[in-house]
Amino acid sequence: MKHYISDGRAIYEDENHGLFSKKLAEFAISNMMVKDPTMKELKSLKAPSIDETKELLEKYKIELPSEFIYTAWYLHAMTIADYPIHFNV
Repeated sequence: MKHYISDGRAIYEDENHGLFSKKLAEFAISNMMVKDPTMKELKSLKAPSIDETKELLEKYKIELPSEFIYTAWYLHAMTIADYPIHFNV
C-alpha cells in the first residue's frame, strides 16, 4: 500500500504511526467546512477546542494515551462537520 502514497507521507506515518500531530490537526480542522442546513451553503466550521475534546473524553470516561489526543480532536471536529444538525451548528 505504501507505494501509492508520497514519500513524505510514508515517512510521516512511519514516524507518527498514522496519528495526527498538533500542527496537522490544526491545519485539517481549520479547513473544515459545514453545510448550513437553512442556507444550503458551505461555511467554516466553528471547531471545538482541544479542551472541549478533553472534557468530552473525561465525561464519558474514555482514556486514551496522550499521543492520541490530536487524532481525537480531529475526529471530534470531523463528527461535528459531518452531523451539524445533531450539534446545533
